[in-house]
Amino acid sequence: MAVAEISEDELGRFGRTVRIDSVRFATIRNKERQKVEVFEVSTSQDERDTDGLYLRVTVELKHGSGEKLCAQLIRQQCDVTTEEYAGRDQWEFYIPHGELKRPRIDAYVVEYGLMDGENFVPVATRTDDADDVNEIIENCSNKIAEDQLQMKHSYVYRDGDEELDSEMTVLAE
Repeated sequence: MAVAEISEDELGRFGRTVRIDSVRFATIRNKERQKVEVFEVSTSQDERDTDGLYLRVTVELKHGSGEKLCAQLIRQQCDVTTEEYAGRDQWEFYIPHGELKRPRIDAYVVEYGLMDGENFVPVATRTDDADDVNEIIENCSNKIAEDQLQMKHSYVYRDGDEELDSEMTVLAE
């Protein structure tokens, strides 16, 4: 759903109901035993909003040499295939260490919003050690190629009489 396709009232409702609930990150080893930074984001919105929302994650990494790199992905939430959608989503952003020496996340900007043509329009934002995306981009000497990054998206739905007990995962491409 593009910004031009929704009314002012609906855009206002998005501003009240679309939220970034939590952000966490950790270093793990993947199946090949390579180190990967996993950046997890929990989002929520009205249960009627089953499509059209995008997540943009911009991360500043600093590694052993002191060089600052940035990683950025924007992905649309996957299609909800059940009427029992609970309005909660989980995103996992994977940044491989590759040749980086002891990388650590120094700053991030997480934005949840809509697309207006080619432009991303944030509705909810969460930041740490950066005011906006441009600050991170300007601080970094290089950008990690998008084809090295991966993002997974899961949504929570009600399973029968049980409240929010199941999760369906789809790779967001």
